[in-house]
Amino acid sequence: MIKIGRALVRVSALSLVSTGVFAQSTVTLYGTMDTYIASQFSSGTGHRIVEGSGFSPNSFGFTGTEDLGDGFKSGFILEGQPILNNGTLGQGGKLFGRQSLIFVSGDFGRVGLGRQQTPARTFGITYAASGWMSGDPFANLEFAMGSAISAGMNSDTVGARLSNSISYSSPTISGFSASIIQSLDNGAPSFSTGNARVSMAGLNYAAGPINVNVVGSYIPPIAGSQIKQMDYGVGATYNAGFAKFLVAYQLKRGYAVNAAAATTGLPGTLGNDQLLGGGVQIPLTPYSIVGLSAAKLRVAGTHRGLRQANIGVPLSSIEDDAMAWSITYTYLLSKRTQLFAVYSRLANDALGTASFTSDMRPVPGGKSEILAVGLRHNF
Repeated sequence: MIKIGRALVRVSALSLVSTGVFAQSTVTLYGTMDTYIASQFSSGTGHRIVEGSGFSPNSFGFTGTEDLGDGFKSGFILEGQPILNNGTLGQGGKLFGRQSLIFVSGDFGRVGLGRQQTPARTFGITYAASGWMSGDPFANLEFAMGSAISAGMNSDTVGARLSNSISYSSPTISGFSASIIQSLDNGAPSFSTGNARVSMAGLNYAAGPINVNVVGSYIPPIAGSQIKQMDYGVGATYNAGFAKFLVAYQLKRGYAVNAAAATTGLPGTLGNDQLLGGGVQIPLTPYSIVGLSAAKLRVAGTHRGLRQANIGVPLSSIEDDAMAWSITYTYLLSKRTQLFAVYSRLANDALGTASFTSDMRPVPGGKSEILAVGLRHNF
């Protein structure tokens, strides 16, 4: 990360503001650039691609803080997602689609307003032993079950982040910390475009090598916009020194639909989808890590052959049970630059069309595979 004195980045329109304020303020430029080349296959058909956000999402952002005195601080975060292979922006083309918020913090914790990342995103990243995007079994089966505890539910990535939201994050007390977030639809509900009303909460416990996370999400029913859905997740990690072990369980209670982004659940389809995943990260040397992970999805009988509620194009797929596994290797070229390689395989039961890449769905009951090599740089 690069810290820039605000006096260096101020514009002339602000030149009348006292220099004393600048002395108490900083702006930090940060980001992650991640691009990979891959061979991907679905039901025997394959092609090669160059894509971004393979092992972790691309990001480019600014964060600033000001010391208000008496232990209080104010600040902001503006973060976008460049797509390196074609120069466009992710998050539906938003300039600062990953985060755009203002906050106040102190001994009480932090309160934020704006477009913010959620406890669901934190949970998903924690239990992605094989990276977060291109090939992780747990993350991709979260998409397949239509969970709000995932990297996103539509092109606006509802679930991982929420627009028009207010959040609170507590301080850590005896190892425990909590966070809640509530988004508003601003009087114009449209779940598919991000004007969603969603409530989420997370509880974390960390003590030595042990970390435990619990997260919950509630999507209330709003006619013409969103379908009632509840999601729950619980997970734990244990760092044994020679390896880090991860295990997590998720449950989604909701309806099924006939078409992507439908706003009415099919009668009689209310049911529970369940996801169980686990993994291990093994440092081979101070510079290299191997990750192994697997996940199993079991969907409600009333959901088989139908689509997930509240999931839009291109993430929507046909539901059925599925199993996925992955192996990854990362090599640190420096503190900021890593090479990575991943092989992942996903097998659907008879009706499912889940896959690692949304632009290449298998036939019902087919398999999806990806073999990728890439480079990631943090700054």
